[in-house]
Amino acid sequence: MGVPEPVGALVVLGARELVVLRPPGRWWQAAVGTGAIVLVLGAWTGGPGGTILASGAAMLLATTAFRLRRAGTELARLRRERAMLAQDARFRTLVEQSADLIFVVDATGMLTFASPSVREGLGYRSAQLLGMPVLDFVHPEDAAEAGSRLRECLAGSRPVRGRWRMRRSDQSYIHVEAVCANLNGDEHVRGLVLTVRDVSERTALEAQLTHRAFHDPLTGLANRALFEDRVQHALARRRGELGRLGVLFVDLDHFKQVNDQYGHAAGDALLRAAAQRLVGGLRAFDTAARLGGDEFAVLIDDVSRQDEVMQVAERIIRAFAAPFAFDGHEMSTSASIGVAMAAVGQSADDLLRSADLAMYLAKKRGGGQAVLFEPAMFTAATTRQELQRDLRYALERGELSLVYQPIHALDTRAMIGAEALLRWVHPTRGPIAPSEFVPLAEEAGLMVDIGHWVIRTACFDLQTWRSRRPVPLPLRVWINLSSRQLPEACLYDQLAQAIAESGISPDAIVLELTERMLLQHKDRVAPLMERLKSLGIALAIDDFGTGDSSLGHLHRLPIDILKIDRTFVDAIASDEHASTLARTVVSLGELMSFDIVAEGIESQEQAERLLALGCHAGQGYLFGMPMTAGELPAFAERYGGSFSVV
Repeated sequence: MGVPEPVGALVVLGARELVVLRPPGRWWQAAVGTGAIVLVLGAWTGGPGGTILASGAAMLLATTAFRLRRAGTELARLRRERAMLAQDARFRTLVEQSADLIFVVDATGMLTFASPSVREGLGYRSAQLLGMPVLDFVHPEDAAEAGSRLRECLAGSRPVRGRWRMRRSDQSYIHVEAVCANLNGDEHVRGLVLTVRDVSERTALEAQLTHRAFHDPLTGLANRALFEDRVQHALARRRGELGRLGVLFVDLDHFKQVNDQYGHAAGDALLRAAAQRLVGGLRAFDTAARLGGDEFAVLIDDVSRQDEVMQVAERIIRAFAAPFAFDGHEMSTSASIGVAMAAVGQSADDLLRSADLAMYLAKKRGGGQAVLFEPAMFTAATTRQELQRDLRYALERGELSLVYQPIHALDTRAMIGAEALLRWVHPTRGPIAPSEFVPLAEEAGLMVDIGHWVIRTACFDLQTWRSRRPVPLPLRVWINLSSRQLPEACLYDQLAQAIAESGISPDAIVLELTERMLLQHKDRVAPLMERLKSLGIALAIDDFGTGDSSLGHLHRLPIDILKIDRTFVDAIASDEHASTLARTVVSLGELMSFDIVAEGIESQEQAERLLALGCHAGQGYLFGMPMTAGELPAFAERYGGSFSVV
């Protein structure tokens, strides 16, 4: 029997590949070196048994190969399952560690899965939620919207987003943003997957930013943008029921005076307190707004009669009548209110403008009252705007002029001075009353330039009178200051320049200020008055008795003259009370070393009564009407050239 000679081999590479190798060469050593399973096929050379051996080897090879293939398939399956388990574990870990809340909802809206994060986010255990309707945990006001989003998601294949509120276990609500994915066709899910994120902080920030955009930061009331939007919506709703809503335009009287006297902190406190009183007089569904500065507005909707709106305005006026307290001080103010009812075709801006026009008239009438808008006010407003426009060019066109009203000694009737009065002759409208155009000039910021012109013109006219030949007129000129001039730093320089250029003696000039001006500029007026006095001029308080000056305040100011208001003079001959007040003012002047001048004297009886009370100078129609600078010398000569100086 000979030595078997290998005729071939089957090399099994792992469990998936079979390779047949054939001689020549020492191939088995190479194959074995690869780590493969090697089955050697051999035959006995020179004998029939070799064939049998080869066939047995073939059967063994076939059986072994089958088993190897089966084992390889099983191994592959196990590896796939192990990979799937690893993937499931990885996804489960991700879900468990996610801060987002993950729910699976079936087609009926029931929860079939809730991630562990619901414990932290909502305060529930996952098992508590299973089998519960998901909408049971949505805020009732948002349930319809959330349900609509879920149905939309179920009907489509694209993700659907939504925002609503979800209930926590403590019955509070959080704001959430949800993304719904339809995995109803996935055999492993069979439902809608809701990924929910808590956006409460973001929602609160958005609400805060929105509130700031539409509310006044000082008072918390609606601002102009929000107010106009609500008025516009109210007008749209009431299009067929005009007259059912009204707007109030509310302006605080004397607010600038409070700011100047007590400071901006007090002004802010007053605005906050005013807002509270304003809201206190309204219904819950009325809208109050701060438009800016000391201006407020109120929308009164759903009223049956016009007088209901007027009643609201009157309540606000009464509420503002009581003083406001701040830091130990009492601040007095009042409210001027314009009322406008909705009319056909009006926009929110139109309605607010109508109320503003009515408010302007309320303030012009003295404040502290409500005025109902009338269409004729538009004509007046247009006229006012045109006058204000023309007034800007009146000075350069030479339309402004000064006239002078004589001031006399009551005992000798000697002329002692003249008060400069501003006049405007409009090229088409004719003479315009100072009470009409001076406020317009102040509103437009024109009084500083006009006031400078008045000072300069009066100084040169005065110098002409005093240097007159052969008989000089040793008079004083009385010049009224505007409230707009008083706080201006240039006033001192303008006066000093006019005195220097005209060559007039400073003691021949009297500047007149009102009590209201003193209070408006309380903190700044004393230093300015001292500077003005340093030029050698005199200072007078005009319309004394009509304001709120305290004696202590007057005593601290460098005042020389008090002018008794004409309201006292008008009644002095027939009203004992007015006579007593006039006597008190005269006595006060004597006590504080002030000279006293009476205004508006129209009868001899008034002049005699004032003289008996101790008042020694006055002006009025009894002595003469206002006249031009050129007419004044001839008028003065009729008094026989008798002059004196106070």
